[in-house]
Amino acid sequence: MKAGALVTLLGNFDDAAVVATGTKTRSGLGDFRRLFDGQRDKDVKKVVAALVKNKPDGVQADSPAIRILRETLSKIEKCLRSAAANKAADDIVELEALLDGCGQASIEEFVREARGWLAGLTPADYLSRLKRQARDNSQFDETIERLRADKKVVKKPEMFEIAQGFLGRELGNKIKTREAALNEIVKWQLLDARREARGANIDRPHTDR
Repeated sequence: MKAGALVTLLGNFDDAAVVATGTKTRSGLGDFRRLFDGQRDKDVKKVVAALVKNKPDGVQADSPAIRILRETLSKIEKCLRSAAANKAADDIVELEALLDGCGQASIEEFVREARGWLAGLTPADYLSRLKRQARDNSQFDETIERLRADKKVVKKPEMFEIAQGFLGRELGNKIKTREAALNEIVKWQLLDARREARGANIDRPHTDR
């Protein structure tokens, strides 16, 4: 389904709810539709994939506004399945999953942040992720590989800033390239993982074999 068709669908559902109840609903659909401004010719799946790719890691408790929106989307999904519109229903399921673990106080706030996700990660975003993921090897490695490939946004000066921000120190004079700066981050994380592993072994009680 195209994002434009999704926007129309959500608007029609919201209007029908107003007619049925006689009052404006608190579903958040009106604000949520603005997420797709400028994206209407794109497939919903592709837009959602881009959002998920750049969505900050970490799970929060759903805020009341997010919870109400997810419940509303679930109702829409059920209506679509009852009408045998399974592909459209599948798109709605992906939207529900996107909202999972989002704690923004309002849908307007969520949309504002999510539109930033569509724009891609900034150097500050990369630094924040690396700091949060330093003890999670798989997520850290994933961010490193993405950072390595993102040469359009993160050029040599930005990479040096990220490395220095992560390490908490200036890079030595021997570090002269973008790749070398990135490798300093990787080396620090490997050493930290080894230190943590040694600490775990020291703390683990000995058992007789």
